[in-house]
Amino acid sequence: RRLALGDNGGAATGYRCGLEQLNFETQRDVVWYLDNVGAKEKEMLKPTKFALHLGLAKVLTEMAQVSLKLSDRLVLSTEAASQANGAVELDPVNTDAIVVRGKARMESQDFEAARLDFVEAVRLGARGVEEHLEEL
Repeated sequence: RRLALGDNGGAATGYRCGLEQLNFETQRDVVWYLDNVGAKEKEMLKPTKFALHLGLAKVLTEMAQVSLKLSDRLVLSTEAASQANGAVELDPVNTDAIVVRGKARMESQDFEAARLDFVEAVRLGARGVEEHLEEL
């Protein structure tokens, strides 16, 4: 909802809070989780974590693209690439996540890694990625 209203900072905070909720605060939480939650439940969390990582990566990339300060752009885009990488780790063939990671890497001036992401996305069948390759 915040993203639809144009509040990228608020949307980023919401995504971060969601990811924090899925992380464990203490070792006791991990032990309880492993004792009480089965593989099926763990697998059910993957789409939620994926969506949160990807959503945060998109918001941070957008924030980086409009930031006037180069230092802010680099910090935001580096975090965006890290979040997109979390999404790619959960779903390695999701072209949306790979393209978002490529855009974030491009913003953080990691051009070779961005190019590799775009090439991989094309290999997996993504459309409209060629324009990003041409920018590199």
